[in-house]
Amino acid sequence: KKQGAVVNEIQAHDAGNESATSEDRTPMGVLMDWTQLRPNDVYRELPHPADLFLEVTGDSLAQLCAHALFALFHNLAELSSVQPVRARVIEVLADNPADVVRRLLSEALVIFYTERFLAVAARVKAPSPDTGHYPANEIDATDRLILSVELWGETIDPQRHELLTEIKAVTRHQLSAGPGTDGMWSATILLDV
Repeated sequence: KKQGAVVNEIQAHDAGNESATSEDRTPMGVLMDWTQLRPNDVYRELPHPADLFLEVTGDSLAQLCAHALFALFHNLAELSSVQPVRARVIEVLADNPADVVRRLLSEALVIFYTERFLAVAARVKAPSPDTGHYPANEIDATDRLILSVELWGETIDPQRHELLTEIKAVTRHQLSAGPGTDGMWSATILLDV
């Protein structure tokens, strides 16, 4: 398997029009409904003269990635009117946590622009059913990290959805991600606006 990302689409339940709920559980983990998040609890904007520079936190790599996705979509659009009616699955394979975060956000941004898909919830693969944490040493046979995410949302409807910031790219500049001495994960992400 080469380094990169795979994206698939699934419909909400069998009917294709039922919304997912915050209590929805699958082997991938618990669905994180972003409408319940307060931005200041999961990310903050750092000073930067031209672009959007963010610091994101989480208690595991899985939660860090879910929070980073929230930060991206929270800056792209007002999320209060978005419904989780279908999902897009992204699988990322990378050499280190920072590349996992960058590839994940880059793929989400591609889906946003090419398919006009606006996410409002995420479910990140969590191999441990007891803790729900994705350990940093979860690797494939070639020593690369693997992460799988379901992004729940819908196609942009200009009548209901307010777009905010035009984000052009997720850059490598000043990119970092990893656990701190307190066990909490953090990432710095520079978004080209």
